[in-house]
Amino acid sequence: MYRRSAKPTFHSKRNRFVLGAIFGLIIVCVTFLATFKLLVVKTLKIDNQTQACVNEQEVFDTLPILGKGMIFLDKQKISNTLVSKYLCIESVKIFRTFPQTLSLSLLPRRPALIIQALSDPDDFEKAARLLKIWESTSSGKQVDATAAANLIPTLNLTFENATTSGTFVVDDNGIIFSKDATVSDLPVVTAFIDGIDIGQKIDARIIKNIKIILERLHELETKVTKIKLIKEMYLILEIALPNQLTKKTIFIFLLDRDNQKELASLQLILQRNRIDLRSIESVDLRFDKPIVTFEKKK
Repeated sequence: MYRRSAKPTFHSKRNRFVLGAIFGLIIVCVTFLATFKLLVVKTLKIDNQTQACVNEQEVFDTLPILGKGMIFLDKQKISNTLVSKYLCIESVKIFRTFPQTLSLSLLPRRPALIIQALSDPDDFEKAARLLKIWESTSSGKQVDATAAANLIPTLNLTFENATTSGTFVVDDNGIIFSKDATVSDLPVVTAFIDGIDIGQKIDARIIKNIKIILERLHELETKVTKIKLIKEMYLILEIALPNQLTKKTIFIFLLDRDNQKELASLQLILQRNRIDLRSIESVDLRFDKPIVTFEKKK
């Protein structure tokens, strides 16, 4: 007698599918575990562009990552660890080369200014108080503006009695990352900044505005002989004008704002001075209308 074979039931098909899925998952897990053991950091390559700031051994000691899995490495954590410990490092680029090589590129901070810090704040405090008082006057009030103009030349902005507490290097972000380092071709700013030390941060806007002002003066072929920063707000420049090289002119800027208007005024004043050839004692650019004080004729 001929018999037909029974068709596989729905439950048997499902059981086979489940068994196949479990078997496949086991194979994937075994393969992953075997591969994961191979994907570990065996070689750490360092492209150190920070020169003498940090050496490779210090990086190895700071990052105990040899033997760690390549796949789950926290790149942001590695970068933050190095940047926070070594202030001269601005950023870290991290590259994985499978199966076992990790490459780090250490990018240095770029110096923007040299801060020559003074330890005796008395003159600075006095100057800051007077400048703050004059700042509260309005150039629209002729009496106040004239009074301010008459007082500016008498203010002692030389700080001859102050002693230097150190020379610091600051980057464009305002981070002070080095002390007493030799860096050539950078503007030197004399300043009193309370508690200044490596790791301290100056307002980046202040650094940016100082650089913009100095670059503009350079474009105008104007020689800046001294740069002073008072209270991270007032920039005092001594400038040798073409017609009065032996006597310096004081220029005052307020740094907590966009200085484009002041720079435009400065350009007009310098252009006019080349024509008039009058001896200028000071130019106060903190007001809506700059206050120009000329040397009194003897």
